[in-house]
Amino acid sequence: MRRPGLIIAVFMLVVLIGGGAIADEPGKAATPAEATIALSADWSKDVDLPTELPAPNGKTFKRPPSTLKLWVEQGWLVAQFEGERGLEWKIVLAQAKNPEPPQVKLSRLGIEVAYGAYWIREDIGSLRVWREVKTAESPPWPGVPLDKDAKTTSLHGLGKYVRAYWAQGDWDWMGVGLKDAATGIERYDIWMRLRHRDMPKPKGITIDSYSSGAVEDFNYFDVTGHFEPDLFIARRNMETAASVAQMLEKAKTKAGPDNIVEKDAPKIVAENWINVAEGVDAADAMKDKPALVLFWSPRDASAGQMLWDCEQLYRQFKDRGFVVIGLHPQRDGQRAAELMKERDVSFPVGSDSSRAQGLPSMGNAQNFKARASPACFLIDKSGKVTWGNSATLPMAEQIEALLK
Repeated sequence: MRRPGLIIAVFMLVVLIGGGAIADEPGKAATPAEATIALSADWSKDVDLPTELPAPNGKTFKRPPSTLKLWVEQGWLVAQFEGERGLEWKIVLAQAKNPEPPQVKLSRLGIEVAYGAYWIREDIGSLRVWREVKTAESPPWPGVPLDKDAKTTSLHGLGKYVRAYWAQGDWDWMGVGLKDAATGIERYDIWMRLRHRDMPKPKGITIDSYSSGAVEDFNYFDVTGHFEPDLFIARRNMETAASVAQMLEKAKTKAGPDNIVEKDAPKIVAENWINVAEGVDAADAMKDKPALVLFWSPRDASAGQMLWDCEQLYRQFKDRGFVVIGLHPQRDGQRAAELMKERDVSFPVGSDSSRAQGLPSMGNAQNFKARASPACFLIDKSGKVTWGNSATLPMAEQIEALLK
């Protein structure tokens, strides 16, 4: 998951959440509960995310209203994120024993909650969680109640752990947690909105479990993820992603001199290829294969996350013939190579040279009529651009459609 919009400068706001450890009163012995819980039982905090953030072009980026809610319940720290249309996810993170209050970082791209060794990180479409392991011996943790109209569509057991899907309204939801061996009751500690039910479903549900019974990689149509008792990762189809996908689908049909969608892809001419054998032109690998072309720069605010997310798509589909080509400005060659190494990028990346084209800098970007950086384009097996000029990566279902 992980993982839409304008090119925005890095904007980070650190909010130190109020609260602290319970202090012993003079002459009074601490009760067992007081000795183990650092945040008071009624501690809570709401954090409203900014709805307007500055863009480098002097304009303002607007995002829908959203709120992060944190509170202590049954001795556990619970985090809940609510968007414009309600709940996005709810997570029982850890026992509230740490004397330091939770820390929250907000940005245009997402949100991060850190509480001691445990954390929640979400950017657009990608949710990652490192939570305290729950066992049958753990103190009871609060449940995640379902609305009365929720209907279970699928339930999967991983030994003593379970993963379930629900249909509720226009959305599919997911829960993961522990199954009580004595009662057989599922006790979820993560509940999250997965994908809009109106989005295409090119894939069925597939499961790949390891023999331990507690570690699993999973697919749910276009949602991919990884589940362990402590680590949870999901790349999901958020409400904003669904809206953007529908908008881009409509934009495909718009004609004009600045739109190459539904036209033959320009030939790519680049230099200084990385992850390509000597003497091989990576652009030749695109012939008769579906491909993603990514124009990017290490100067982009989202460059690191974009490379990481793009690498995950590449690894997911490369064995089925999917090609990814990255192009960066020639002047950024060294910085690009360093960031690629840091993000463990394995797909071919070259410098967008203009020597062979007789064009100004970023000649390939000009031929593709890329309006900004980053800019993503999908090309089908016939060499036609099917989708493009997007500042965000395509969804898995779009790639699946090209691979058919």
